[in-house]
Amino acid sequence: MSENGLYIPEQDARYANPVIDLEEWRDKPCRHYFVHGEFQGTEQDKILFALQNGAYYIASNQGEFSVPLGERCYQANAQTAVFCRKLAQRIYG
Repeated sequence: MSENGLYIPEQDARYANPVIDLEEWRDKPCRHYFVHGEFQGTEQDKILFALQNGAYYIASNQGEFSVPLGERCYQANAQTAVFCRKLAQRIYG
């Protein structure tokens, strides 16, 4: 954070070490360059926080995105949340 309270990404040491674990060209649904990775140490922190606080942790791949139906990203996230609530209820009661 800067003195005026604004977040400055370049000054956040938690995200200083990006790691790419997959990088490739893909042809479906259309030709695009796919990069998958994480910021070293952040995924474990989220999972550990959830477990230490009696919560569950989920991650969505954002679902399929279609330009004419741009709302699909939020719909995939909403459906993931609904599914996980039901799953947690079944597991934890």
